[in-house]
Amino acid sequence: MAPKDYLLPDTFTEVFRLFLMSHDRYDLYYSLTPMTYEYPNMEGINQTDATRGFTCTYIAILYIRLFTLIPIYGHSYHYDLPSLPCDISVLTAWESSAEYLKRETESLLDKIDILHGIGYEGIVEENRKFIISQLDELIAKIRAEIKRLKKNYQPDQLLEAEFLNRITDSLSESIKNTMVIANTDSLSEWIEKTKVIANKDEISSEYSSWHITGTRRIIGKEDFQNAPCREDFITIPLISEKQSELYNSFCAQNGKKYLVPMEDLFPAVSKLNAEAEQFVLIGFNINIRFHIDNLNIKGLSKNEFQGIELHLFKASSRHSRYSLFLVRKSDLPWFIPHGSKKSDIEKYSLKKSNTEYKIYTSLLDLNKAEYEDIATELKPTLLGVEAENCMLACVDYHIEIRWKNDPQIIHLQGYNRDMKLGIPVKIKDIPSLK
Repeated sequence: MAPKDYLLPDTFTEVFRLFLMSHDRYDLYYSLTPMTYEYPNMEGINQTDATRGFTCTYIAILYIRLFTLIPIYGHSYHYDLPSLPCDISVLTAWESSAEYLKRETESLLDKIDILHGIGYEGIVEENRKFIISQLDELIAKIRAEIKRLKKNYQPDQLLEAEFLNRITDSLSESIKNTMVIANTDSLSEWIEKTKVIANKDEISSEYSSWHITGTRRIIGKEDFQNAPCREDFITIPLISEKQSELYNSFCAQNGKKYLVPMEDLFPAVSKLNAEAEQFVLIGFNINIRFHIDNLNIKGLSKNEFQGIELHLFKASSRHSRYSLFLVRKSDLPWFIPHGSKKSDIEKYSLKKSNTEYKIYTSLLDLNKAEYEDIATELKPTLLGVEAENCMLACVDYHIEIRWKNDPQIIHLQGYNRDMKLGIPVKIKDIPSLK
């Protein structure tokens, strides 16, 4: 009977456990292999990887050794497959290690001199296909179990609620920060004042509108299972799109526009000589610390410039520029939250998660029969990923940015010397508002 020794395991389960701890690509086991098993002349920058490699090769030899052990009874328990874990992240690590063990084993089976030296040459000739087929069977079972767990996974209701609440909180905070530049005049009063009579019908004065809407994002179930699932990959692009649309709405207004060197942006505001009580500054992609610390602009802080309110936003669109907008307060836009469409609420099982901004959210398991139509619609966007392994995160909201026609607005855009787009003006050529 084979001797019982930690470094001479006699079952596939024990061999694979050692291999997992040594390979440990995903750092699940915090392996101390390089510190535990020392090889001669193994110093320097590649010590850890080389030690792991040699150790994995040794364990692959231990795997081959299992097929040299004589079964006590009719069936050999030595190479029975290990029992699989129930966690997808662990199974993923198992899959990676099993594939690597297979590659190491195949490489060893081709090295006749090594097999001859350790006396395994005859055993390998008789069992070569079986040795590899056991590894193939293990890999197939791991993949099947991963697929089954993904397909049948349903998030815990508390986990789902926390995930959607974090999205709602981040989005609500961003909208709230945007609302500080909203026109404080009553929208209904402005509409009433500007109505005109034509053919006995009341027609509201014309205005321009821009619309900020929500998003629907695919989440792989394996991502959600690695709790807590980060909401950043939904909120960051969602908020970025909102800021970019806000920037576009400012750029679309028919005001005066000046291209000025970046270091002259705030001096140009001074040259405009605007009344601080009547105007506000809106900045996009402004590096405020650069203007304060490096350029030493007098009267500038992150909240105001020479008594004029200053509000800063980031817009990540490739069309966004380093810009300052000087806007008369009475001409600032209104932000009007609109509710989601009833058809969308029903189709995507949306629930209201914020009343003030009318934000609706849901998390749908695309493996459920009730969402089969949605899964079919999304199939072209899944790029080969099976819908049953995905969830759909829905964030629905609709905010209208409503501008008066012909607002008093001045756009100061920073001149980028590297891009060399346009010809900047000199500050002395910018006329005063007074």
